[in-house]
Formats: sequence, structure tokens, C-alpha cells
Amino acid sequence: MKNFDEYGLDGRLLSMFVAVYQEGTVTGAAQSLNLTQSTVSHGLNRLRAITGDELFVPMGRGITPTEKAHMLVERAREILLGMEGFARQGAYNPQTDERPFRIAASDYEIEIIVKPLTALLRTQAPDVRLEVMRARAQDEWVDLLRSGKTDLVLSLEITSDSTEVIQQRLLSDDTDICFFDALHREPPDTLDRYLEAHHVIMSPGAFRRTTIDKTLTGLGEKRHIALSVPSFSAVATMLRGTDYVAVMPERLSDTIFRDLANCLPPFEQPRDTIAQSWHVRSTKSPRHTWFRQQVRAAAKSSES
Repeated sequence: MKNFDEYGLDGRLLSMFVAVYQEGTVTGAAQSLNLTQSTVSHGLNRLRAITGDELFVPMGRGITPTEKAHMLVERAREILLGMEGFARQGAYNPQTDERPFRIAASDYEIEIIVKPLTALLRTQAPDVRLEVMRARAQDEWVDLLRSGKTDLVLSLEITSDSTEVIQQRLLSDDTDICFFDALHREPPDTLDRYLEAHHVIMSPGAFRRTTIDKTLTGLGEKRHIALSVPSFSAVATMLRGTDYVAVMPERLSDTIFRDLANCLPPFEQPRDTIAQSWHVRSTKSPRHTWFRQQVRAAAKSSES
């Protein structure tokens, strides 16, 4: 058996390995690293020789990681972060950075946080690309952060016992109000009118019982949910020209729901808190720390 050549392993190879793992294709990894496909393929072949494993095998039109690749990828990320810290000695220069930042968010966070964030990045990190992934169900966030496919999740605070994920509150005290098309219905401003209505909810994954339904259960009542859609903009689309109603964040009344009427719901609702969440491995990364600071600044600017 050939001895392990520890000097044949370097940060470039590890970066290729992590990129292929995250992107699911050699082509996607090459594009994300600004390398040629042949360069990434050659790097993978070197890694296969070093690790004694295929690392990725064909599956359909793409590739899938082997069991050993799953075992190695987290260690590879840790090594890369350590190398970054060693090379930069705690310093990070956003003006010279060309790597992308990846955020997972719904169109609520895009309106309230990501939009002002882009203005900050254009002046402070002009060559950085911001990639926003679609919203997902809350039980998928931890796995998404663990996989390294995103740097940050912007969402309601994650309910999880996982010690891998760290959260920081960004926005609080956003109230929910009831939106409707005033040309097609009366305001659902009494409990009877509210309960008689057909309701639209925003749910990026499978339907789940919401905090509103829990509140109504406590009152001994139940509403009729007629439709579940995967985004806030889709909710607004379904309200226009119909008698549907939807309880949505008040901060969206000037943007996504600006052409719709609104009223206070006829019951007390807990206020929402938006957080940024990241994997513990990124906590001490100078680059990641800087990015979290920009996200926090963008969130604060939306409160003013």
C-alpha cells in the first residue's frame, strides 16, 4: 500500500473538494472557484490518490459523495478556515475579496435586510458576489448550514437543540397585520369575520400548524386555510382580486403588500424576531465575522 503523502495535500485541493461537495458537479465547482473544469478534475484525481477513495461517484446526470467524502468534508472546511486565519493573522480586506457570500432567506428578509446589505457590499466589497438561496422549511436550516452550502441563514429564530448553530437576533418587534383586497371583501377586523374568511399562509415546505392557529386553538376557535404558498410575494398575488385574507409582517406593507388594504387582526399575536444563524465552525473566521457585521448593520438601517 502506498504511504500517505502529506505534502501532496494543500489548500487548493481542499477548496476544490469542498466546492465539488457543495455544488454537486465538477462544472459548478469550477465556476464557483473561477477555474477550468479540467483543473478541478485533475485536483480530484490527486485527492483520490491521496485518500485512497473515489470521493464522488456518478449518480444520474451528476455525482454524489461517497461515505468517506461525507466524513472528510467537515474536517476539510475546518482546515481551510484555519489556513485562512493563519495567512491573514486576524485581518480581512473586503476591498480585495472576490469570493461569493451565500445567504438563505425568504423574500421578507430580502426586502428588509438583503436590499440594504447590497448597498453596503457595493462600497466595501465591490468584487464580492452575493448569492441568495430560496427559503426552506425551518427543519432544513441546520442541515443546510452544516453542509456549507450557505454562509448564513436569515429567518425567524430557529427552534433547535443543535449546538452546531449559533444565532444572533437582528430584528424584533415586527407585528403581524391582516392584508386583504378592499375591492373584494370587508376588513376581517372582528373575530367572526376573520374566522369566516378563506386564509392564505406562507410556508416554504410542507404545511405546518402556525402560531396563529395555536393562538386560535387557545381561544377555542379554528380558521380555514385555503391555500399555502412558498413566498410572501406569492401570498400578495393570491390576495389581489380575491376575497382571501392573510396575516403577514407589517414591515412588508410598504413593499410587497403596498397595494393591499390592511387591518389589525382581532386577537393578540406574539411579535416576530428575525435572526442570522451560522455554523459554529465559522465563528472565528475574520471574513465571516466581517460579513455578519455588515448583515447586522443592514438590519439596523431598516429599523431607522
